[in-house]
Amino acid sequence: MQRILNTIVNISIYLFNSFLGLKYNIKRFIFKIQHKQELIIEDLYFINTKTNEFLPINYYYLDNLNLLIRYSNFVPIQNILNSITTNDINNYLLEFKYKKNNKKYTINFALKDNIQKLSFPIYYQNDMKHINMNKIVDIDDDNDLLELLSRYGGPLNDFYISKDLGIPLNNIYSTKQKEFPFRNKNYKLEDIFLNEYNIGPDNDIKPNQVLILKNTLDNSKIHKYDNNEQYILKNYKKLKIEGKSIITGLFNWIFAKQKQP
Repeated sequence: MQRILNTIVNISIYLFNSFLGLKYNIKRFIFKIQHKQELIIEDLYFINTKTNEFLPINYYYLDNLNLLIRYSNFVPIQNILNSITTNDINNYLLEFKYKKNNKKYTINFALKDNIQKLSFPIYYQNDMKHINMNKIVDIDDDNDLLELLSRYGGPLNDFYISKDLGIPLNNIYSTKQKEFPFRNKNYKLEDIFLNEYNIGPDNDIKPNQVLILKNTLDNSKIHKYDNNEQYILKNYKKLKIEGKSIITGLFNWIFAKQKQP
């Protein structure tokens, strides 16, 4: 029974990819239609989650995907899987580096999650209405990690949660250092609203979790400074009243008629 189900799934995937290929050829060669090139895939490769090494992928696939993006809103990634020759596929990630509207992003997929059914996430205009304008501005004064988090945040700055592809901290990979920097170390992060995030094995946000940025100032910080604000407002009003009385008294002393002794 399981073999029959697998066959049906594979046939469905094949038909889906065939349909996309046909659609692409019709748009390109018959109607000469192409989409505005808002998205360009710059690099793609496999990452071994155990050894931290990455395996480059033949640029034939990269060129084909970028050509496909010009004529289609769907980018199937099943064919890329055929280029990996290993029996240890469950320990690999498939990662893309791409640019959208000249901004650089990164996304990866765990091969163990049966990504044959997935296509590269395309964002539409309506999606961009839900972008999280908040961002991390400091990670222990490490600018490389700051840039890395920014890239993995994706176009909506939500680490692809909105596409049901949320990337956990332990899958964020640095090609520069050839490591997963958030797996075994603890960090303190701060966003533009001064919210703090403690991530790492010994902190509240664990490496296997997706970092979720807040949209406003943390309530705890609002309450923390509430007393100070009330003190300032109270004394400001008092100073304003006293200042008014001083000015009025001075005016009356100079210009008002003085009583005769």
